[in-house]
This record gives sequence, C-alpha cells and structure tokens, in this order.
Amino acid sequence: MDSEFQFPDLSLSHVFTPPDLPNMEIYPRKVSIVEDEKSFNQLIILGNGFDLACGLKSTYRDFFDYILYKKESENNYWYFVFQSLDSRNRLNNNWTDIERQILVELKNIEVLYKKGIFKKGELNVRSKASDFVDSLSESAEDYSLRVTALAAASAIEQHYFKIPSKKELQIHLIKKIILLEEHFCNYLNEQIEIEQSHIDDYFVNKKDQGQNNYCIKSVILYHYDQLDIKKNKQLYKNALPYKR
Repeated sequence: MDSEFQFPDLSLSHVFTPPDLPNMEIYPRKVSIVEDEKSFNQLIILGNGFDLACGLKSTYRDFFDYILYKKESENNYWYFVFQSLDSRNRLNNNWTDIERQILVELKNIEVLYKKGIFKKGELNVRSKASDFVDSLSESAEDYSLRVTALAAASAIEQHYFKIPSKKELQIHLIKKIILLEEHFCNYLNEQIEIEQSHIDDYFVNKKDQGQNNYCIKSVILYHYDQLDIKKNKQLYKNALPYKR
C-alpha cells in the first residue's frame, strides 16, 4: 500500500450537502473492506493430480483391478464393456478415455437400433447379435460395435423378456453407470480409510513412506488453510478505518 495513502474519514460527524440540493444532507455510511457480518473465505483449488502425486490408488486402473473380480461387477453392462476393451488393449484407463467410451457406447446403441439389429418386442436377441457380430470386420470401429452388441444382448437377456425400446435400454444403461460411480466412490473412500489407518506409520523411519502421503498432505493443507484464514481476518481488521 502507498505510504502516502490516507483512508477517508467516514465518521458520522462529517455531513455532505450537495451544492445543487441545499435542502438535502447526506450522511456517509460506515464501510469496511470486509462486508459486515460476512466471514472471509479462502478457496484452495487442487488439480486432478493431487491424489496421484500423494500415492493414493485412485486411478481407473486401480479400480478395475479391484472391482472386476468381485460380485458387484456381475450383470453390469459397463463392466463387461470395459473389461472387453481392456483385454484388447483398447482402453487407457484414464478418466478422459472412460468418459469418451461411455459416449461411444451410447452412439453404438443408436446404430444397432437404426440398423434394425435390435427391434422393440422381438425375441432371440442373442442370435441376432451373433449374426451381426459375424458380419463385422476387424477394424477398430467394428470391434467397438461388436463389444456393444454382445454387451447389450447380455443385458437384454438378463433384464428383459423381449427387446426393449431404445429409450428403455438407454435408461437401463444410465442406471448401471450410476451404480458403477457408486462403486467407484466406495472404492475411493475405502482407499482413504486404508491410508488413514496407517497414518502413524508415516512418522516411522522407514524407506517406503509414500503410501501415507495423501492423508498427511491433506491434513497439512487443511490446517494451513485455517491458519491463513485467521491471519487474513486479522490483517483486514487492522486495516479498517475505524474501530468496531
């Protein structure tokens, strides 16, 4: 702040009369840099890599390695798709690739209905999907359609007597992706709990301390944030032109 800067005197003893309005008197309102009755907040934004840099097992690769061999992954369209693509090295297991694949699958469903492979009310969805798969080439685009057709046929057989409408199948797939998200959330919470249970090991003189970095750094950031808020509150209080 400029050393010559002076806060204006905003005491109520100073009354301003506009020259063009001689009958009006304006009393200045007391103001402060921080609005009255509002606390000062500081926002800390962490990038997507904070958890990874701290050693937390929070990647899709970690998650799929964990979930694909558990009962929760059974009868779920999306686990079938991701496992099939992963086995053919067509899935990078990063979040952008996963989200892109979700869009690809929904578009593939549109293609299957548009081509008449799936028609509402028909039976024998497995044989229709198999015939379609046999007609496909080995191109990347056709392989994607092959996976979608087999996954969709399996989902229809498990959850429907006849082929549902395209909208009904899309709603089913949305419910299954929400279930996958719940599994992923539970997995992350479990990983954090594991880190938390071993947090004391971080202070032991061991070679491998990276496993506890996430919890330690999170605690440090939290306390730093709280201290910084208190410090800034005091700085603003000292800068006020009047005493409360």
